[in-house]
Amino acid sequence: MSSKKKKGRPFSKLASALLAVICILHAVRVVMALPVTVGQTAIPVWMSVAGALFTGVLAVMVWREAHR
Repeated sequence: MSSKKKKGRPFSKLASALLAVICILHAVRVVMALPVTVGQTAIPVWMSVAGALFTGVLAVMVWREAHR
């Protein structure tokens, strides 16, 4: 076994944390049924479900890559 210390991947850890925060914000919107309107267009809640799943999966993938 090698006793080399792993190099950190600070950008990957930061990206993972940011993606996790976005995932949490999407989940909060879904749970609280918060309305979002862009201009005069209402954004449906199901888009936040998709956003939460997508960013959650990406956060996990980037976190795992950072800890290889």
